[in-house]
Amino acid sequence: MSIKHFTILLLSILFVASCEKAEKPYPLPEPGSANFDKLDIGDNYQKHIFYSLEKGIIAEDSFTIWDFCFTQDFNHLELWLNGGKGNLIYKTEETNFTKSDYSIPASKWNYDSPTWNPKESAYGFIKNEDLQKVWLLKIKNKTFKFQIISFNNVDGIHLKFGSIDDSLGSIHQLEPNPNYSYLYFSAEKGPIQIEPNKEKWDVLFTRYRHIFYGENPDGSDMPYFVNGVLLNPYQTMGAADTLNPRNFDDFTIDTALMHYELTKQRDIIGYHWKEVNINNGEYTILPKRIYIIRDQQDKLWKIHFVNFYNDDGLKGKPQFEFQQIQ
Repeated sequence: MSIKHFTILLLSILFVASCEKAEKPYPLPEPGSANFDKLDIGDNYQKHIFYSLEKGIIAEDSFTIWDFCFTQDFNHLELWLNGGKGNLIYKTEETNFTKSDYSIPASKWNYDSPTWNPKESAYGFIKNEDLQKVWLLKIKNKTFKFQIISFNNVDGIHLKFGSIDDSLGSIHQLEPNPNYSYLYFSAEKGPIQIEPNKEKWDVLFTRYRHIFYGENPDGSDMPYFVNGVLLNPYQTMGAADTLNPRNFDDFTIDTALMHYELTKQRDIIGYHWKEVNINNGEYTILPKRIYIIRDQQDKLWKIHFVNFYNDDGLKGKPQFEFQQIQ
C-alpha cells in the first residue's frame, strides 16, 4: 500500500469513527426568533438534497445517480465530475473509439477543484480541438470512454459513450435547457436531469470530493470525501469567516457588511461547519461559525449548524438555524 493510500485510509477511518461521537444537544431557538430545520442525508450520507431557505426541501435523491455534467455556456463549455463517487477522468489524444487497450498510470487520472469555479475543472474549458478525442472515465473499478462529437447552444451536446471494451458505443444528445445550470449524464442511464429549476433552490447538501493539495507525505494531493453544502451556481452567493467565532443571535447585517465578502464559489460553506480531530477521532460541530447566503430573491440570510445527529444519535442528520437579515 502506498503512503498516499495509507494516509487517505487512515483519515477515512478516523472520520468514520468520529462520526459516531454524539453531539452535545444545542438549545433550539425560541419560536419566531429564527428558522430551524433538520435534514436526513442518510446514515451513510447516500442522499443529496436541494434546499430553499424560504421553502425547505425542493428535491432529493441518491447522490450517485449521475457521473458527470456539462455547463450550458457553450462558449465556455466545461465538464465536471461527480467527485462524491470518486470519479476520475483522463483525456487521451486518441480519436479511434474502437481502441480499448489503454494503460493510464494512477497519477495521471484527473479530478476537479472542489470550488466549481470556471476553468477549475479537471481540464478547464473544452475547445474545438477536443472534439473527437477519446476521454476515459473511471467509476470505482470500471472504466468507460466517450467522445464529444459536437456542441452548440441550439442542439446542445452530442457524445458517443460506451464501456472501455465497447467498439461501437451509443450516441446521446444532451439538449440545452435554460431552466437548469448543468446537463447531467449517467453511465448507466445516459442523459439525466437531477436539478430542480435553477430559480427554485439555494443550496445543495451532498457528498463531494475536497482536495488537500500537496498534503500527502510525498507532496502529492490528498483527495478526501466530505459531506457539506454547495451553493446554487445561478444567482446565489455566499460568504464565510472561518477565523472569527461569532454568536448567531448577535450577528447583524452590519457585521455581515463589515466582515464578509460575497462570492459565487460553490464550496464557500462546504464542510467547514464540522471539524475532525485526527489525533483523538473527535468530531465537532462549530455553531459559532456563521455563514451568509444571498438567495434567488436577493435576500440575505445568516446560517449556522448546530448538530449532525438526530435525537436517537444517528449521524447524517444536519441541523441548522437560519434567519433573514436583509
